[in-house]
Amino acid sequence: MLLALFALACAKKIEQIEDMDGTRFKQTVIAGRKITVYVVLMSNPDLDGHAAANEVLEEAFKIGKGFLKFVYLDTAKTPSYARKLKLYEPSFCIYRSGGVLTLPGNTTARQLVNRASFMIPDFTYKITNELDENYTTAVCVLFTERKIPPSLWTAISYEFRDKGHLIKIGFSNNKTLAASFNITEFPKIMMRNSSKTLIYDGINEFLPLKDAINKFILKRLTNKVKSLNVVPVKQFKRKCQNQDTVCIIHTVDEVTNEFLGFRKKHTTSLLEFMYGSKGLPYDWMKPNMTYGIKYSAGQYFETDNVENLEFMVPQVLINRMKWREIEL
Repeated sequence: MLLALFALACAKKIEQIEDMDGTRFKQTVIAGRKITVYVVLMSNPDLDGHAAANEVLEEAFKIGKGFLKFVYLDTAKTPSYARKLKLYEPSFCIYRSGGVLTLPGNTTARQLVNRASFMIPDFTYKITNELDENYTTAVCVLFTERKIPPSLWTAISYEFRDKGHLIKIGFSNNKTLAASFNITEFPKIMMRNSSKTLIYDGINEFLPLKDAINKFILKRLTNKVKSLNVVPVKQFKRKCQNQDTVCIIHTVDEVTNEFLGFRKKHTTSLLEFMYGSKGLPYDWMKPNMTYGIKYSAGQYFETDNVENLEFMVPQVLINRMKWREIEL
């Protein structure tokens, strides 16, 4: 509950351009910035070009609010920082860990945000051929044709850098991998956890996207954790029919420790693990085999060695399994 309230409070936080005095600027931007990126307009109303530079700052704020911090410092009241940087006209200063970059007051809002965004640390993980999923952590992936993540996605990865135990922010330009999730148009953002896959269809701006990811995390956390049991195959009709579930059935009389280990390893609700050699759902099923039944699609796989589940189950979870058609 506290986690939910905290995340919602963060999402509702009001962003604004902060008008700082010298003391506040020193404490927040100079001494306390760490890896936060601050975009600062150093100017005052008596300088030529002040009004235009102020408009640029306001426009840049609309573009970069949420992942950049915007500050106005009146150089008439606090002249020391502008003097140190030898700035005698309206200028933008981008402060980040390790230094400051100065730009002229006639810089456009888009240029200002782009330059500042390059200074945000990138916490995305590059996905090449397949998702590295264990389903104890949700993933949010940007599929794009770009070779590097755009600044917005870098900012999202930075925002969720301390929530890696809840969600990983990924990036991929692999069209084959995208197609395995029925994604053929780019860019597309996919959120995926143990029970569902969601294609984001909201606004591609930082705050709406951040809010959507937080809601996705919270929904997952509020779901009841299912019992990690291996159940008798007589429950097949109730648990597998009319459900978007893959049922893994070991056709033996007693549950083996090895099979139980696979159940504990794969906690996703996409899978049901069952055992039993009598009352099997299909006449063609044989004893001492292991089957995966995707009832909703009329498909199955089989193996005579339960150890093969080590690589077969991950193939199911990332939509790479080569299924056979069930013949009724």
